[in-house]
Amino acid sequence: MAKGESRNSSVIHITILEDLPFGTSVARLVAVDRDIGDRVYYEFVRSYRGFAIDSDTGEITTTYRLDYEDLTFPHKTALEIRAFDNDRLHSSTVLLIITLQDVNDNPPFCTQDLYIIEVPETIAIGTRLYTLECGDRDGTPPNNVLTFTLDDYSNNYFTLAGNEIKVGPQHLNCDSDLFATMQFKHILMIQVSDGGEPPQTRTIRVIVKVTRTNEIDPHTGTNIFRVLENSSIGTVVGRVAFTDEDWPFNNLKYTLVGDGAGHPPKFYIEPDTGIANSFKGFSAQEE
Repeated sequence: MAKGESRNSSVIHITILEDLPFGTSVARLVAVDRDIGDRVYYEFVRSYRGFAIDSDTGEITTTYRLDYEDLTFPHKTALEIRAFDNDRLHSSTVLLIITLQDVNDNPPFCTQDLYIIEVPETIAIGTRLYTLECGDRDGTPPNNVLTFTLDDYSNNYFTLAGNEIKVGPQHLNCDSDLFATMQFKHILMIQVSDGGEPPQTRTIRVIVKVTRTNEIDPHTGTNIFRVLENSSIGTVVGRVAFTDEDWPFNNLKYTLVGDGAGHPPKFYIEPDTGIANSFKGFSAQEE
């Protein structure tokens, strides 16, 4: 009789798990000879890959680890086994059909474990950044059904739609001192899991480099300065105050525009500080 068998006349069906260690016993056949003094011996009718039989005990064992994902090895093997007596005058055969069952023994794999993506900070919410190409060598569902999970620290700026990484729900904004300390990089940790029990997982790292864009014009309120008509050359009449919200903040250069300075110029402005001796015609440009 075979362990875990279901018998139908001279056919026995059993199911075994893949990845059993070398030499694992999967079945033991027992035949009876009613002749006194006769012993029963066992043999395969022909050789079979992956299995061996003990001629004295009828025990069938594996000869190496059987891998369900090995495309050269069948998922179902029919072993024809002969039981015979001392002088081989009498024999009987049985067909043992062994079905190999898939085990969740392979972690998911991706084409890369590290991805580096570079995008501008003005990229639109909802833009697809990348589609992860992943798979699983395990052969049957749910063992090869993959799910993708984004770490909690990244889900303010990125979203996973299946295996697609998208921008959002918030904009990628470089105008932040905190983000500057992070070298304008987001590091996403994505866990890829299969549906087996227990699940196998793999962690993928995605580095998103965000390039700064000069997107905001400097702005100011009204700057009005008064100076006496007999002021000497070089008299400071005021300091122009502009604000720039692009990082690095307020990194400005100042120049006079228009004809407010006169010909020859009667006023000038210090390009780095905005200190001026005129009250109109000022502008600021980002550096």
